[in-house]
Amino acid sequence: GVCDCCDGSDEAAGVCPNECKRMFEEAAAKAAVLAEKRKAGEGKYNEYVTMAAEKLGSQKVELEAKKKEFEEMEAKVKELETLKDDLVRKQSDAKKAKKAEAEAAIVDALELPKLSNTVKVDVLMKMAVVANDTGIETLLQIVTEKVDNKFTDALDDVE
Repeated sequence: GVCDCCDGSDEAAGVCPNECKRMFEEAAAKAAVLAEKRKAGEGKYNEYVTMAAEKLGSQKVELEAKKKEFEEMEAKVKELETLKDDLVRKQSDAKKAKKAEAEAAIVDALELPKLSNTVKVDVLMKMAVVANDTGIETLLQIVTEKVDNKFTDALDDVE
């Protein structure tokens, strides 16, 4: 006979040995080993999940802190830009006022209203040539040496 049952019940008595108990014990041992491995793997998986959750939590806290810090810096930048714009505007206004003041003093000092247009053009052309040829510093030096203090004081205000 062919022993195709684990307990040999399909054959005559004693022909086939009863292997069911041994096969069951082998299968149970293999299943127990697999269950242990699965349990160990599951424990390691849970450990990784816990670590990842903790890390994610701390990264979220850090991200929120960085967002808040970034918002504070943006506000500070905006505040500084506004302050800068105000200072630039004030400086420009002060410069315009000083220039207008100096121009009035120069016109007054040179008595430009009393000069003819031809003389005014001639004086301005000569001043432009000197400034172009030797630089504005040389022109200012010449004016300072040769012209009334009222005029040079006006020029100092422009600088």
